[in-house]
Amino acid sequence: MHEVDRDKLAGWLAEVVRVESPVHWKEAARRVILGAQVQRMGNRIETTFEEAVRRGTARHLFARRGEFLWSPGMTEPPVRDRSKLPQGSRKLDLVAPEEIHRAILMAVNKSCGMAPEEIPGAVCQMLGFARVTDDMRAAIEPHREALIRKGLLKLSGLNLTVVS
Repeated sequence: MHEVDRDKLAGWLAEVVRVESPVHWKEAARRVILGAQVQRMGNRIETTFEEAVRRGTARHLFARRGEFLWSPGMTEPPVRDRSKLPQGSRKLDLVAPEEIHRAILMAVNKSCGMAPEEIPGAVCQMLGFARVTDDMRAAIEPHREALIRKGLLKLSGLNLTVVS
């Protein structure tokens, strides 16, 4: 894989992004690698894909926001259930922050208000995670707080509600 033309790899990454946007760049690379029947991504292959991501971004095949690749023009991510994905792909850090934000807003809106401590469980359920670990709670709480700071959520009594 490390010898494949970087522009060709960027095109393959773009195919993954078209289907899975937003997708963590390493997860997109893993999809390409699996398609090529390569067993693992070593340092040389990872460096090759980093270059392919730069080329794909420069060619506007996809946009990069942090560690995630987005379809050009996509502004709002879908909230996706990951329960049927392979175990290695079911990790909260492979979910774009924007998708977590949207899941929080959807969960709070659907319940017409929610206690702050209930949000991680509702979000994880929506994203298809069978259980909520302390690490997952700790990862979701800053997103909840960011939405409060942005004025998209507000505390009404004991519950958070979506600001219209």
